[in-house]
Amino acid sequence: MLATVGVIANPAVPLGVPNEWTWPRRPLAGEDWFDLGLAAGAGGLYCWWAMAGRKRLARSGAAWIRAWVAGLWPVTLVWWGVLLSLLPIGTGLDRFPWVLGFPGSSGYFTQAQNDVHSTQEFLRTYRKRVTEAEGMDRYLHLGTHPPGLTLVFHGLRQVCEASPLATRLIEASRPGRVVEAFQVFNSTAPPDRKLTAPDAAALWLGGLLAMFGAALGGPAIYGLARRWTDPAGAWSAAALWPLVPAIIVFLPKSDALFGGLAPALAWMWFRSVDRGSAWRAVLFGLLLYGCVTLSLAFLPLAFLIGVASLLEIGLVRGESPAPEGELSTSGGGALGRTFRNVAWALCGFLIPWIGLWFWAGYDTPGVWLQNLRNHAEFYAHSPRTYLQWLWVNPLELAMAVGAPIVLSLALSLAAAGRISPRQRAQIAAWGLVWGILWLTGKNMGEAARLWCFLLSWPLLAVAVPRPSPDDPSSGASSAEWIVLLLGQLAVCVVTTFYVNGFSFG
Repeated sequence: MLATVGVIANPAVPLGVPNEWTWPRRPLAGEDWFDLGLAAGAGGLYCWWAMAGRKRLARSGAAWIRAWVAGLWPVTLVWWGVLLSLLPIGTGLDRFPWVLGFPGSSGYFTQAQNDVHSTQEFLRTYRKRVTEAEGMDRYLHLGTHPPGLTLVFHGLRQVCEASPLATRLIEASRPGRVVEAFQVFNSTAPPDRKLTAPDAAALWLGGLLAMFGAALGGPAIYGLARRWTDPAGAWSAAALWPLVPAIIVFLPKSDALFGGLAPALAWMWFRSVDRGSAWRAVLFGLLLYGCVTLSLAFLPLAFLIGVASLLEIGLVRGESPAPEGELSTSGGGALGRTFRNVAWALCGFLIPWIGLWFWAGYDTPGVWLQNLRNHAEFYAHSPRTYLQWLWVNPLELAMAVGAPIVLSLALSLAAAGRISPRQRAQIAAWGLVWGILWLTGKNMGEAARLWCFLLSWPLLAVAVPRPSPDDPSSGASSAEWIVLLLGQLAVCVVTTFYVNGFSFG
């Protein structure tokens, strides 16, 4: 932890590879140190609440457990809101209009503002758009993504334009610094990109939705971990999610949103398999298609889920009886149920695929292939040194998720015989997918942002049963977990204050 803080705070150590890609640092002024102290105090209150939750879940009934897990979502939002409000001017909540509305940082809102006049027409011509895109639009954001993010902003703009009441309510939710940021944005924007009141409301709502979706990570991690451990053990992992630095650093970018959606999708899938539920599998397929329409990053996530499912069948078979409310994990029954659910999920996936083809002529595979071709052009314009990124990227991943969590993951791998077969399956599948992305050089630069969708899986290493009088050696003790929690808080606060995830030059 101290080494991480030292690296983050030391301007002599580049955060990346010089002359190729580095994350900028903020110089902290005198008053920033006071705000950093306030942030640490607010984080201390969150940690106190998380510790109370762990103790409560160890001895509560189902109703109280559901209430605490559901409460993790709004508490996460409050903690993130406080922390972002304390960051230096221009780098906290008031960065939201710039991150989402400045074409150089994404461009989806600008595209929705200027290019989407008909959803049907936009989808019909989308493959042609990404094929004929030129310059940075081709190999950066717009040309390498399906149309989902642009259509989300288009939908938000339509809602706000149709409902003045909704616009006023959304405007009323903006803090003073955010209002000022929108005023500055409009005063500096060219005439064709100035924001109307509905535009500004849609932009702010888009940022809030990114936060809301990212905060789903905590409850989703709990749901995944609860499949092999007790409520307190699952809470131990879930309560760390609000302290993952990269998610806060990159809000309200869609990458932070994906960090919360990824474990939620995984939970939906494994819930469908555990219950043998066809409707859950169909819903998973529908949601997966929607997520892939936001970003192709969900394709490797689907591969991770598939690998974890197969590993679970082999590792869990005969290890223990199925948990209450779940079907048998034995041999052919689990394999057959999994493949039946794959078939149902494929049906759910194909419903929007075929529906959009008939309705708008949207060519799903053609768009994906063109997105991948465009992305392949990136390194021709921005050369990278593979061997340097080979060792820098794991360090960047460690700082993105937090060194205390990475240390906990390493200790779990060293004692693999003490962790659940399902837990081993999840961690092994994550390691395979991350290893492929790392070793193939798919992401050389900006890995801390681009790998947000994978950041929840290392937390699952923490999800071990709490010690009991009958088995004092099992899991991590309460004291060890508290040290982990507080260490993660320190890394989170220092990282969010020092590292600047955006540049609007």
